[in-house]
Amino acid sequence: KTRESTAPQVINHFNLFRSATINGSAAPGFSSGQALQEMEQVAARTLPPGMSFAWSGLSFEESKAGRQSFVLFGLGLLLVYLTLAAQYESLVLPFIVLLGVPLELEFVDLTKGQQHSPEYRAINPTGRSPTLVDGDFKLWETTAVMHYLASQKPNTLWPNDARVRADIVRWQSWTLAHWEKESCVPLVFERIVKQILGTGPPDAAVVAKALDNFARDAKLLEAHLAKQPYMVGSALTLADFSVTGPLLYHERAGIPLADYPKLRDWFGRVTALPCWKGDRAGILRRGGVSVAVVLRCSARKCAEPRRTSDSR
Repeated sequence: KTRESTAPQVINHFNLFRSATINGSAAPGFSSGQALQEMEQVAARTLPPGMSFAWSGLSFEESKAGRQSFVLFGLGLLLVYLTLAAQYESLVLPFIVLLGVPLELEFVDLTKGQQHSPEYRAINPTGRSPTLVDGDFKLWETTAVMHYLASQKPNTLWPNDARVRADIVRWQSWTLAHWEKESCVPLVFERIVKQILGTGPPDAAVVAKALDNFARDAKLLEAHLAKQPYMVGSALTLADFSVTGPLLYHERAGIPLADYPKLRDWFGRVTALPCWKGDRAGILRRGGVSVAVVLRCSARKCAEPRRTSDSR
């Protein structure tokens, strides 16, 4: 016996359960997050026992992200701070690319504190980077690592000339003692790091002092670079990489590089090199996680194919 009845033409299933789809949007003046929260409250009040709801599509992604927002925000601050703090150590990466030294990169996840692990501390007791491991030889600090690697093969970055090398070290030492410490880093910290960390506005006195120091040092560089295209003569050397480092965040830090055309043009020449592009960005932000640099050579000499580890 047959009889007439009515039923939906299509029965929807979601996660193997029969379901009905409800589409909606936030009213004017309300955010999508508020709309999602209101829908959850309505469902809790009105749905009968045995029935529930679940988000799908963009609503699911937004709901999931909202629950993680505070964790992600805190993690974001950590990663940005580590990236800024590590900007000078990262100079070794484009330098390695340009030098053409074969190295294997190993990544250390800073968010998990791997830089403080016993294994890493065994090769670098400071827990910082970069670190070079060549057999039983362990070396840390950017400048020392750069000198060691550049000494493994003939190149113009670290020429086998005592006077040229002394000139390079002079500028690297000046960078550490004055250019970085007194001029650029205070501006990066006050105008970028403090803003990200929410630790208050820039200290006006610190900023003013740093700008005075920058003007002093930039005038020196402007006059020096008016005589030659690079820090040490007519060829690119390790000195150019070292002096470039503190300027990498010049735009965000409000460092008045544009006021010094010779210095600005030199910075443009150095950072326009291909070695500053893909490799550096990829290494420092692999998988969205900031890393530091550790260079691990194999038991063979560094002049031969060797392995490198990158960690921060």
